[in-house]
Amino acid sequence: MEGNNLGRNIYAPQSLNELLHMREQHPDTILWSGGTALMRMQKGPVPSFDRDIIHLSGVNELKKIRRTERYLEIGAAVPVKKIINVGQHILPFALAQALMSIGSPAVRNLATMGGNLGIKDRRLNSFSVLMLMDSIVELRRSGKSRWIQLGRLNSIGEAEILTRIRIPFRNWDLQYFRAVGDPLLHPMDSLSFTVLAETNKGIISNLRFAVGNTGKSTLRSLDFETYLSGKKLRLSGKEFDAAVNIFQSFVQNAEGDLTPFQKDRSLRFVHWFLRELRDVYIFTE
Repeated sequence: MEGNNLGRNIYAPQSLNELLHMREQHPDTILWSGGTALMRMQKGPVPSFDRDIIHLSGVNELKKIRRTERYLEIGAAVPVKKIINVGQHILPFALAQALMSIGSPAVRNLATMGGNLGIKDRRLNSFSVLMLMDSIVELRRSGKSRWIQLGRLNSIGEAEILTRIRIPFRNWDLQYFRAVGDPLLHPMDSLSFTVLAETNKGIISNLRFAVGNTGKSTLRSLDFETYLSGKKLRLSGKEFDAAVNIFQSFVQNAEGDLTPFQKDRSLRFVHWFLRELRDVYIFTE
C-alpha cells in the first residue's frame, strides 16, 4: 500500500486470492486496471478520487486468454488491443468491430474488457455484441464465485469482482456492428446497432439484434427478430417495408429509452442493414 494524490491509498495485490481478500476488507475501493474510463470521467485538470484504489496490474490471473473447442475465455484485465491481436483469427467479426470502436489505439492499449463491461449505469461498445452471443461472466468474492448471463449483469454485488468473460463459439453467418458517438461521456448522443444471424440455403434463421450504447439500456425487438427469421436473404420490397415498419413501431414505443437522435440513427441503421442483406444475397447467389 502506498499514498498517492489520486486517492487516499493505492493497494497493489499480487494474486487473485490477495485481491479478493483485499476487496472483502475494502469493498468501497475503486478497481483500477487500464483506468481509461476513470480518467476520462474526471472533470478537473488534476485527477482526484475520494476513495482508495486497488490497482490490478499485479494480478496475472486476470490477464489470461484461454481457448477451448466450445468457447473463448478472456480475463477481465486483458487489454483490448491484446484481445484483438491474439484473437484476430478466432474473434467473431462483430465483436472485433466493437472492440476496434473503443477509443484510439492508445486507449485500446490500456482499456480492458472488464472495464468496458463494468462501468456503472453504462452499457459500452462490447456489451450488446457479447450479450447477443450468450456470453457469460464470472463474478467472484472471497470464498465464492458465480457465473451469470451477461444480459443479467445489472449490478455487481458488494465485494464482488468481474474476473472472466466466456464467449461461446457459434457459426454466425451474418454479423453486423455499427456505432456512433461516445457512450461513456455522451450516452444520449450515442448508439450502437448489432445484428447476428445464421443462414441456411439463403434463409435467415435465429436472427438477433440489439440497440445499445444508450446509457444503461440495451434494447431488443422480438417482433423484428421473429419477422426476419425464416425470410430469404433477398427480401421483397413488401418484406423490406414491413420490417422497417416493425422496427419503426418498436422505436416509437421506446419512450424514455431513446432520444430523438438515437431514434433517427437507429432507423438509418436498420435501412442500412436491410440493404446489406440484399448485397449478401447477390454476393452468395
